[in-house]
Amino acid sequence: MSRAAAAASEKLAPPASLANGRAVWIEADGRPESTLVDAWEGWGTSLCWWAAWAGKISNTLYFESLMDHLFTYDKGLGLNIVRYNIYGGSDPGDKGLFRDYAGEDGFWPGPDAPFDWSRDAPQRRVLFAALARGVTTVEAFSNSPPAWMTVSGKAVGGLSGTADNLRSDMVPRFAHYLCRVLAYYETQGVTFASLSPFNEPLATWWCYEANKQGFQEGCHHSVATQVAVLDAVREQLRLQKLAEPRLVASEDWSPGWTRDTLQAGGDQLWSRVDQVNTHGYGAMNRKDRAELGDLCRRHRVPLWLSEVGFPHAGLEGLIELAEHIILDITAMRCSAWIYWQALEQWGDWGMIHQSLREDDPQTIALTSKYHGMKHFTHHIRPGARLLQPHFPHGSAPVGLLMARGPPQLGTRRAPSVAPSGASDPPTSTKQQPLVVVVCHPDLAVPRDVYLRVHERLLPHGLQTVADVYRSDAGGLYTALSARVAPQAWRIVPPGEAAVLAAQAARLRGHRPWWRRAACAVWHALAACFMPRAVTASAEKPGLAPDAPTLLLQLRVEPQSLTTFTFY
Repeated sequence: MSRAAAAASEKLAPPASLANGRAVWIEADGRPESTLVDAWEGWGTSLCWWAAWAGKISNTLYFESLMDHLFTYDKGLGLNIVRYNIYGGSDPGDKGLFRDYAGEDGFWPGPDAPFDWSRDAPQRRVLFAALARGVTTVEAFSNSPPAWMTVSGKAVGGLSGTADNLRSDMVPRFAHYLCRVLAYYETQGVTFASLSPFNEPLATWWCYEANKQGFQEGCHHSVATQVAVLDAVREQLRLQKLAEPRLVASEDWSPGWTRDTLQAGGDQLWSRVDQVNTHGYGAMNRKDRAELGDLCRRHRVPLWLSEVGFPHAGLEGLIELAEHIILDITAMRCSAWIYWQALEQWGDWGMIHQSLREDDPQTIALTSKYHGMKHFTHHIRPGARLLQPHFPHGSAPVGLLMARGPPQLGTRRAPSVAPSGASDPPTSTKQQPLVVVVCHPDLAVPRDVYLRVHERLLPHGLQTVADVYRSDAGGLYTALSARVAPQAWRIVPPGEAAVLAAQAARLRGHRPWWRRAACAVWHALAACFMPRAVTASAEKPGLAPDAPTLLLQLRVEPQSLTTFTFY
């Protein structure tokens, strides 16, 4: 072992026993059946509604910097998906009903009026800026049909929150409207990968009386109406000779609601859906997410988490973001994860804190959620294979997400440690790294995570080097230096690894019956009431005792988000 590796071993000594509750044993074999997602599609944000504000900014330096912070890899998050909002547009007298920029004009002012493509120029400016910086996937979505197509004559909801607000005779015109927008953007060089005509369609709050205090466009669509709209859109795509995007449903408020809608729609709805979107609001419920994911895989339809948002209050915002991402991906096995408003002040939901009423912004205020998002967007890139870890000794008190490849973008730092005295492996960006993101929400104690991985997951075996990044109380995304990184991880020598493996295997058998029973009850309660802590998949097989493996010890600090990238 090299001097650097020996020093790392001294600084990161193993605990006396894995049974003290401060260590976690995790295994990953990298087999196809242990794959969560074969090819990750990416990370993104909706452009609704912040882009309608950002696109009006006259300060070019601020605008360009803002776009860089969101859509470039070297200077920002490197988001590769955006969701473009096709505004419905409401009566001019209703403008006061909407929150900031939530009620912009649609392209079709009325049944006898021509389309006005000069509208929505600010959102279009942001869209083109995002595409110029490397965004590869654009989804179009609608919150409401134009007001003149609705029963209430409003785009903020119907007279009742439980009745359809799209007039049945306007279904063909609504489909025509959506497809005309797609056709216009095709002439501008933009091809939409998918189209979502509905937004939380079965919610009961799309009611004019309930929604007139300053909210947003919204429309109730029954399952039967969704089927009719999807048929009409498919016909319009054919008539207008457009490249066919994936048609999306049902985009409900929570994974449980989306599951229920799809089950209620049965084959009638499934036969018309090319992609399922869901929002991630409500309880952090693993069961609902897993059932929705199973349903989509059974019908061989991709699943996106297309919207979720929450306040950014200090470090809690970073931890909540990480817990959501890890739970959504490990339970639903979605292939894309899209945040709601990238920047906003209202409710403090943005990853960037910014008032949409400021005419001349000067500074970009990054929140802890922005830095937390960077752990995922920088290291789990489109095309990555997401892996299912195995927790052979019970559920874990940490959240963990693992991925393999693709090659990292940008220039790597100097490697932190080269164990076993070997020369560093080449630092070519063509390597496919093993990425491990660990979220440790506990305020009290650090954790030692023992990660036993099959050698197939590490491109250079015992010559592995790592880059380590951490966000903690400071909230920043920090690359740990070569001086600090050895304190965050080490390769456990083979002899010690064998002892620890045997110790881990004997954990349950050596505890008194009352303690084993108590642990079983705790894990059962955790699965029901604390699903965010349960990241295991019990049916996945663990590693064989004689499998060629490497044991890594990772140190994660209290209430932190840490990313380990092994080359």
